[in-house]
Amino acid sequence: MNFFAFVQILGRRWWVVILSLVVVLGSTAFFTYRQTPIYETRTTIVVRLSEKLDIKETVDSLNALDRRSIIATYAKIPLSRTVQEKVEKNLGLESGILSDQESTYLIRTGVVPDTNILSVSVEGPDRRLVANIANAIAEESKNYVEEFSDIFRLKVLDRAPHPSKPVRPVIQRNLGIGVVLGLLLGVVLVFLIEFLQKLRHAQSETLESESKSEVYTPSRSNKE
Repeated sequence: MNFFAFVQILGRRWWVVILSLVVVLGSTAFFTYRQTPIYETRTTIVVRLSEKLDIKETVDSLNALDRRSIIATYAKIPLSRTVQEKVEKNLGLESGILSDQESTYLIRTGVVPDTNILSVSVEGPDRRLVANIANAIAEESKNYVEEFSDIFRLKVLDRAPHPSKPVRPVIQRNLGIGVVLGLLLGVVLVFLIEFLQKLRHAQSETLESESKSEVYTPSRSNKE
């Protein structure tokens, strides 16, 4: 099939493409706008040495800090149930809203590559509350470390801002995907209809040819 024939087929059934586009794009917009917006923000924390160490303790502690296992250990503190329960209490949140596995608020931590900086991100449906949670987690993690460690300290580097736009759903991306899928589905339907019509036409011609053959073919009794 050449390009001209392709355009002719689409031109005859352009309404199928438009109808498919409207249905798919409308469905995409409907489900996109019904989704609960999810916001994300993050704060960063520096793992540093205590000011109370002498020179020898400082050198030894710096060597220990170079081991990634130390930083990885501190990265787990913001995820602990102890810290999260204190945050729930301090912010007046419902018990378990952070620590339950089915919580609507997702807390993640990570280590900035080649640094002693921890990143704490919080996702959730309330744009102000995610920032408050992230900052409270950073403060409670800092307080927790001060209680059990005389060597290392945590210091908040950047506080989490209130996010202005949701990270999900991405409306423009979803609508763009809806347009592409609607057009592709419309083209597929056009050629499916064209194929079925040609198939039905071929079958009708075959049946017509067979019926004519039965009418004009003389029977054996007539020949005798």
